[in-house]
Amino acid sequence: MDKKKKLAVRILAGFFITMAVCTIIARAAASLMVAQVNVDKVRRGRLTYSYTGSGKIVPEKEEQIFLWPGQQVEKAAKEGSTVKRGECLVQFRGEYLLKTIEQKQSEVEQLKLRREQQLISTRETQRVPASASAALALKSAEDRLAQAWQKEADAQYAYDSEEFEELKQQLYQEVQSAQAEAASLEQAVTDARNAYDLACQQDAAQEENDANAREVAELGIKDLDIQIRQAEEELKKLQEYQAADGKIYAEKTCVILKSGVQEGSISTGTEMLTVGNSGWRLQGTAGSEEKEVLAAGLQVEIETSSSEKYKVEIESVAQGRDGENTGILSGQTGNADAGGDPAAEVTFWSASLPDGMVAAYNETFIWKTEIETEEEFDQIIPQSALREGASGYYCLVLSEETGMLGTVQAAKKVNVNVIKKDGEKAAVEGGLKRDSQIIVSSDKYVEEGDQVRIKENEN
Repeated sequence: MDKKKKLAVRILAGFFITMAVCTIIARAAASLMVAQVNVDKVRRGRLTYSYTGSGKIVPEKEEQIFLWPGQQVEKAAKEGSTVKRGECLVQFRGEYLLKTIEQKQSEVEQLKLRREQQLISTRETQRVPASASAALALKSAEDRLAQAWQKEADAQYAYDSEEFEELKQQLYQEVQSAQAEAASLEQAVTDARNAYDLACQQDAAQEENDANAREVAELGIKDLDIQIRQAEEELKKLQEYQAADGKIYAEKTCVILKSGVQEGSISTGTEMLTVGNSGWRLQGTAGSEEKEVLAAGLQVEIETSSSEKYKVEIESVAQGRDGENTGILSGQTGNADAGGDPAAEVTFWSASLPDGMVAAYNETFIWKTEIETEEEFDQIIPQSALREGASGYYCLVLSEETGMLGTVQAAKKVNVNVIKKDGEKAAVEGGLKRDSQIIVSSDKYVEEGDQVRIKENEN
């Protein structure tokens, strides 16, 4: 009997040992087959948008230097070269410069002579007014009329006083003759008075014309004074070039940004050197998306070609053409929508060099900035947790299930609506809870209902 009990105990013990071993083996096998996942939580917060672009080092200021026409260029600084203060930018041949000086001296003398001629035109014109002679003629006519009236009066008196009829008839003829003469002289006085009034009007018109002519001459003198001053300044500059052996020197250390000057050519007056001086600035370029957020005061991070990083603050933003220096004279962007088209309008920002940065002309850099949304969202999750199916977006979260092997973790589907995304996160709304453990990555493909386990050392 004891032997049977001992056998039964052994059999039962073997059974439990076997079950334990099988359970261990099953769990081990399951652990090898089950996907290991990384999880994250739902958070409240804001989205962050990243913006990037390229840029380069540009001069603080640009200056354009035009050449005198008719000069032969003997030597000129090359485009892209750095010219120190006091060094030669352009050198002219001496004989051409001397000829130009002589021409400019002659121009100054001719302008001064024209000024003297204009000065004469401002003087009062010496003439006898037409009204003077007309006044004399009117006075003479009036005197003759007065005499005629007196004659008529005398004849009438004599006629009235005569008693003898024969003499009275003769005196009547004299009265008639005197009256006719007075009437004729009255018309002469009227004509003379009209002539005098017309002469006065002509004199007034002539005086106004003379005043206008003097005013025009005075304005001409002012214009000639300006031309003379300009010509004398140009002459002085040419003489300074002559004293400097025909050289144009750099007033400040500068870089030749653009040169339209060819050595050996005769200048036409349209050639120029574009030089940059007064230090350096950062000039960043942006595409259509980035330009919407650029503004003065925005903090950006730049990384130079030598991998040095600096924080800078944008000082100004402007529009310009590709290849220009915006904010210097007017502003290649690393964004596709700029396209490198010289005629394409792009957005530029400008900032001072950060402390400690050593700059060189046309050195390039990459810039980036991150901007948070003003709106704060209740549910922010990593974009890696988002999946898209036929009915829209969803996430997989951990849920506990009880099976033959005990309580296990499985993937559960939760539908969500995506509100907005940034580069890494998404703002969503739906069935997620604050304590939901969202699957963000796994070592195997996971579907809803699949058993999973969290990777070790994961929070």
